[in-house]
Amino acid sequence: MKGLRVLSVAALILAMAGPAGGYRLRSRSVWIPSSAQADHWQRSDFPLRFRMLENDNVPVGVDLGHDRWTAIVERSLVHWTEIPTARIDIELEEATVHLPQADQDDGINTIGFSSHEDFVDSWFTAWAAWRWDGDRLVGCDIEVNPDFVKNWGPQDPYQLLEIVMIHEMGHCLGLAHTEPHPMPLWADLPVRADPSFLPDPIMSYSNSYGVELSEDETVAVSLLYPAPGFLGTRGSVRLAVGAGDKRFAFAYVQAVRPGEPGVPAGAGPGTFTDHAGNFHLEGLTPGHWILWFHPILVTRRNAHGRLLEMADESGTSGFPHFWTWVRVSPGRNVQLAGLGARGIRP
Repeated sequence: MKGLRVLSVAALILAMAGPAGGYRLRSRSVWIPSSAQADHWQRSDFPLRFRMLENDNVPVGVDLGHDRWTAIVERSLVHWTEIPTARIDIELEEATVHLPQADQDDGINTIGFSSHEDFVDSWFTAWAAWRWDGDRLVGCDIEVNPDFVKNWGPQDPYQLLEIVMIHEMGHCLGLAHTEPHPMPLWADLPVRADPSFLPDPIMSYSNSYGVELSEDETVAVSLLYPAPGFLGTRGSVRLAVGAGDKRFAFAYVQAVRPGEPGVPAGAGPGTFTDHAGNFHLEGLTPGHWILWFHPILVTRRNAHGRLLEMADESGTSGFPHFWTWVRVSPGRNVQLAGLGARGIRP
């Protein structure tokens, strides 16, 4: 079985992240990496080539022959390869790999339904397993639970599979789990859910998914694999967040694009604070942004297996939501001394 002895595994929706994974981006050495610290493929590794894994372990009750399954995978890849601000090339080869011949050391990236015993009667939907040669990323295999439908109830299984594949390919490209948007489902605020905040990012744990990538995901992957000129047109914000002597560790920072007449406000990129309440939010378009600070929202199976527990241990899991304005300039990093519940400290 491929992917059983790899160093890093990232599981999908209703699953778990690798123990050394970062949060919005992945890293084996840094808990909350910047784009410069994150693990990613080298430019010479593209195009990334995958083959379909052939076996008889297919979903029960779903009309899913090889051609239809392959078409779903191909559609999922397009979401990543057609991001205009990123340079990503992924190919699905015509050749397939039969399960008995599959080996994690064969140098072939595969996508298919798993026969791994950990999927039996579990809530795992899928996982992406990276392969390493020392410090170099050399491969990624995606395995899907053939019983995925029973974990999700009465949903369109074909659209669900496309979402699953988009999410897992995001892991293969270097994205970790992010947070759902706070407005519609999670925030305890005296306002109605704003549809402009839906759907949630595909790389989050939520129950409100679409098949299109959010700005959080397109920005994050563009930071790893930027198209020419992208980095020079974006800015970033670096801050320390807290109240008095207490730093808000393991919280989430959601950038919100201000609304204007006829155009509602909407969620942009986001990131997590580290153990000291510091964060570095990259890839913001120039102009004014609202930064929305809130505790992590998903109470389990979140971006890191112990993220909520670590926030509880630091005593910062229940701080009140607060906001501030920030102006971003292209090619520049906004660095402020600190931000607390009452505003920015000079």
